[in-house]
Amino acid sequence: MGELAALVAGMAALRMSEVERQALVAATDDGEASDVDYAEANARFNELIQQGAHDRVFASTI
Repeated sequence: MGELAALVAGMAALRMSEVERQALVAATDDGEASDVDYAEANARFNELIQQGAHDRVFASTI
């Protein structure tokens, strides 16, 4: 499973638009807040990466 997540993350790094990158940075910043719900922040982070990969097949497998 980790290998697929890494592949999707790599695809996102190559395919994300600037707007998607900014949303990912914002989610990362939000995730570093002291009062953050880690599970919620992590889910949002991974959702943004999956969307940024622009590949429904791979994104749906992880």
